[in-house]
Amino acid sequence: MKKLPKSFFFCFLFLGISFHAQYSVSGTVTDGSSNTISDTPLFLRSKGDSSIVANATTAGDGRYIFKNIPKGNYILQILYPKQDQFRNITLDKNTQLDFLVKAEKETAIEGIVITSQRKFITRELNKTTINISNSIYKSGDNGYTLMNVIPGVNANIANGIQYRGQQGVSVYINGTKVRMSGAQLQNYLKSVSSASIDKIEFTSETGAEFEGDEKNAVVNIILKKNYNYGLSGYVYQNTQQHRYTSLSSGFGLNYKTNKLNYFISHNNYFGKSYSDNDETQRYLISGLSTVQKEKYVEKPTYNDFKFGIDYELSSRQVLAADYTYSINKTTSSGKTDLAYIRNAMDSLDYISNDKKINVKNHLFNISYKNKLDTLGSKLEAGYNYIGYFNTSFSGIASSYFTDVNTERRPSDFLSINNPLDINLHIGYADLSYVLNGNNKIQLGTKYSSSTSKNEIEYSDRYQSSNYTYKERIFSMYSSYQGKIGSFIFNAGGRLEHTQYNGEDYFSNYKISADRWNFFPSVFVQKNLKNGNINMSYNRKISRPSFQLLNPFKDIEDTRFINVGNPSLMPFFKNSYKISYLLNNKYSFDVGYSTTKGAINEVYYLDPIENITYKTYANLNKEKEVYWNVFIPVDITKWFKLNIFTSNSYKELMTGNIKITLLSPYYSLSAKLTLPSKYYLDINYDYKGKSLWNKYFLESQQSLNFTLRKSFFNDAFSLSFDASDPFRLRKIKINISESDFTRNIINRLPTTFYSLSLTYNFNYGKKNTQREQFDNTNEEQQKRLNK
Repeated sequence: MKKLPKSFFFCFLFLGISFHAQYSVSGTVTDGSSNTISDTPLFLRSKGDSSIVANATTAGDGRYIFKNIPKGNYILQILYPKQDQFRNITLDKNTQLDFLVKAEKETAIEGIVITSQRKFITRELNKTTINISNSIYKSGDNGYTLMNVIPGVNANIANGIQYRGQQGVSVYINGTKVRMSGAQLQNYLKSVSSASIDKIEFTSETGAEFEGDEKNAVVNIILKKNYNYGLSGYVYQNTQQHRYTSLSSGFGLNYKTNKLNYFISHNNYFGKSYSDNDETQRYLISGLSTVQKEKYVEKPTYNDFKFGIDYELSSRQVLAADYTYSINKTTSSGKTDLAYIRNAMDSLDYISNDKKINVKNHLFNISYKNKLDTLGSKLEAGYNYIGYFNTSFSGIASSYFTDVNTERRPSDFLSINNPLDINLHIGYADLSYVLNGNNKIQLGTKYSSSTSKNEIEYSDRYQSSNYTYKERIFSMYSSYQGKIGSFIFNAGGRLEHTQYNGEDYFSNYKISADRWNFFPSVFVQKNLKNGNINMSYNRKISRPSFQLLNPFKDIEDTRFINVGNPSLMPFFKNSYKISYLLNNKYSFDVGYSTTKGAINEVYYLDPIENITYKTYANLNKEKEVYWNVFIPVDITKWFKLNIFTSNSYKELMTGNIKITLLSPYYSLSAKLTLPSKYYLDINYDYKGKSLWNKYFLESQQSLNFTLRKSFFNDAFSLSFDASDPFRLRKIKINISESDFTRNIINRLPTTFYSLSLTYNFNYGKKNTQREQFDNTNEEQQKRLNK
């Protein structure tokens, strides 16, 4: 078994490098009078779908050459001012083809139109595509505001990016995961002008090629392709004001030479944030109540640096490497007033908690990509390293009084030192082979090895711990896409082998597991006269994060203690979905899912010390039925409205307790084009009462505004955001257990105002674009920070 991962890796790495014989196309461009034409771009396109396969530029003597081109049928295009020419090529040997610049402009070959108007929304088996470049959104917008054009996706500065108001969204650009979140992700996407976006691909139900742990919806922003050389980049700055002020900024540079493409980027953030919590807890047996008021202030600073290089081994093969270093330093100060009440005030506790957290991340990726033919076949392989190093120190001071002036017992102080180191190594290989226009095979393998070391040292009364967790996951997947009559289908499966062991060296507590899991997926599509209907099924796994498996006491204050559970098991979710797209515009979905052994927060009470403990356990069985409707409405030429509604009915079983709830979600996203090309975005969302684990989260709503203006052909953009200015969003959670109830009101900085400036530039012939590599390993990264 140990040799199996290596065998698969090297098999996929070398498979396809010599898949086809390769040839060259060369020639000379002249004007008909023996004068050669230099610095003229040429494109070699696939005859099947007109996609660009390779590019070249004529030299000083008018000559050009395309090297290492696989056998196949192509269209050769020359771009000359007001004169585009096209030639058909059947490539089965080295070919010489000269061009003579003519007076007229050719736009088609033998009835084949090279470009055509694309429909705004199209749907494939498991992917919805929103074509931006030929829509009303092609200018004046950015990557962040365009999230609201995707059916079911809502982006606002209060909640971030969500699907159906509850499911997370992973954002990719050209197939590469954007490793940012919160304000950093928002500001970065705002720097991506809609003028540079070709289309957006959206996947809500992932297939076998995605990790078994991939539960998020996936948004992939595809930028317009420019193959010429030059320097391009962006800079942005954002100022945000709520109770405090925060600042973020960043830049990115990209430079392409003949064979090399260099890139570098930097993002930073600093400011202050806050959280105010009011918690009322009633102990049902003793009749005691506590009223707890918490105020936290954080001062985070964040910096990341990324640089990398792509090297074109040939016109079909690219080798890429990049490295990212990020550091996040946070100091926080929390103060808690805790009152004990029996008919009247019984006693008071005053607790302060000061923290210093320093998180360093190292990410290194090396990737190889080989385009095997003009049909879209490709081979990708690579290695990733993720290093996560967290040092955390906190000091908790507690004072105890019978009333405001009388101390009932001496004060105490507890210091906690909690370092965490995680090292993750990943190797992968993926092969996608297109047999013809209707048939495709995908194969892949991946191996990951991680080691987590977490220590905790207390100054008083609590037992220190040293916990080590090691995990190895090997996976293989395959899928086949074909067509039977009018039905297109994709059937696949992913097999994962997981081994892990954990040990606490202080208590000698040990856990281990060795298991295989299988994740099938099926997608079927039938095209109808006015649209298409899609059906899907997949199975996914949710693994507990490294943090939840640590059996330590995480103490915010001495009356509320969080305890990890090393016995947590992963749980599985089976999802079924039927979707109908009408007239490439209106979208309707119905879904059903079942989950067993979901991880749930569990609260229990120490009645002697009156300490509330929170831990985690595999308790819940869940069933969900939901239905979605997406309707875009063009009210006028200057007023566009997207309406989305999702209703979810959940049935949850915890032991012998059955909980059912119907939860509605509504989202309205409006775009108004104002005079002088100002744009006003209005976003409203409402989420009804919903389940948070087995507890109830009260309804929430928000209304947000964004005013935008672009200058210099969309190169410079200015936007002003008002997030929840009417303070509609309130977070309330009600916890009910057999021996106590707990009501929580949480106030976060959801009401704020921000000003953003973004400038995109390019020097040289045209913008450059990196090759696309899928080296994200997102599910492992998510488990680091839970």
